[in-house]
Amino acid sequence: MKNVIKSLVVLAASLLITACGGGGSGTGTGGNGGTYVPADKSYLKVINSSQSDSDICAIYSNPSSSNNWGSDRLGDATLPPGYGKVFHTSNCNRYYDLKVVFCDNYVDQVLDYYRECGKMHEFVFRNY
Repeated sequence: MKNVIKSLVVLAASLLITACGGGGSGTGTGGNGGTYVPADKSYLKVINSSQSDSDICAIYSNPSSSNNWGSDRLGDATLPPGYGKVFHTSNCNRYYDLKVVFCDNYVDQVLDYYRECGKMHEFVFRNY
């Protein structure tokens, strides 16, 4: 009887952890925050937390081994302060560089972050 109760407690704890999404996320790479991400893909979330009311005008993300930034992931759109944008990718389990360009020409970047499959990678950018 004691072993049955232990098994039920372990099963209930496992179900609770799975239902909660396994953790939160923050500045930098993080957990899924309750978002389902297929095992063979990764999601990149960029959040504009600017204090200067400046929109993000361009977002670039390419493998770290690349010599160029590639095309702007936002296209003609902008990302205003307080908003985020999620990008889906099947290219994961490798190192990436990320660059954002604010509309006032302030540039920020993250180099050599590991984009793990099955994860939501969240980055918060601020322009003071």
